[in-house]
Amino acid sequence: MSIVWTDTVTPLNAANMNLLEQTPRKGVANGYAALDAGVKVPVAQLPAGVASGVASLDSGGKVPIAQLPAIASAGQELAYNEFSADVSVTATTAASAQVVLTASAVTLDGATIVWVEFGVSRIDTPAVTSAYIFLNLYDGATDLGVLGAASTVTTLAQAVPVRLARRLTPSAAAHTYSIRSWVSSGTGVVRAQAGGPAAFMPGWIRIVKV
Repeated sequence: MSIVWTDTVTPLNAANMNLLEQTPRKGVANGYAALDAGVKVPVAQLPAGVASGVASLDSGGKVPIAQLPAIASAGQELAYNEFSADVSVTATTAASAQVVLTASAVTLDGATIVWVEFGVSRIDTPAVTSAYIFLNLYDGATDLGVLGAASTVTTLAQAVPVRLARRLTPSAAAHTYSIRSWVSSGTGVVRAQAGGPAAFMPGWIRIVKV
């Protein structure tokens, strides 16, 4: 007589019977995990204190510090980047602004306040009367606005040292900040070198937790 499982299709032969798990193996070592009333594996059957497992508790009933994610403290530098070559600026609109320097991406939680800071030993304004050179702060492809600017009074270019900063509370996401430059007319220069005798220091951008 042929006997089938309740699906009326699967034969109850040796091959199929060997694929079935035995109830005594449920929730024990080298067996299989049980499911609770919420159809989830009970916490007691998950590995503790390891990646993709659950946190263990110390003798005080608290999660050990080693199992907690790193938390940035006030004043902690989240990103720092430099550049050491002059950037000649000819773009004449903010939309076409040229990248001067890009910071490493930082991932934030939507509540953390940061300072985005930029510094350079010298920028040269265009050698055109009343012309401006602008430094804009970008977040990815989004122009956050003009962070700083300098203008020419006469036809002689002006040389100006720059240190700028903006306080932000970014959204919960990864953010890539950059400084981009453009001019109203003529050609401006954002100057940076590697440092050393009679040489300019590198320009820099940094992101710091408040």
